[in-house]
Amino acid sequence: MKLRDWLLANSCEPLFATHTLPLLYSPAREWKSIASGLLAVQILPEHGCYALWFRPEVIRTVTWVGDPNKPVSVEQGRAKLGPRES
Repeated sequence: MKLRDWLLANSCEPLFATHTLPLLYSPAREWKSIASGLLAVQILPEHGCYALWFRPEVIRTVTWVGDPNKPVSVEQGRAKLGPRES
């Protein structure tokens, strides 16, 4: 009910979605393993009713493009990296 009350106070749209619920609603930190993401659809606005779907926290690693072994270019005594040079 507290999450529902928070939604009513913080979302003016009938649809609310986030993949970072604990950052927006601090009590959700306790549930991040099961409810880090939230999709909320208001189904009876006159009664403050929502349908809620949750998803667990998903940790992911982003692999950046580029060769980490490529030497850094030095110009005027300063190391230089660029989006097409690293």
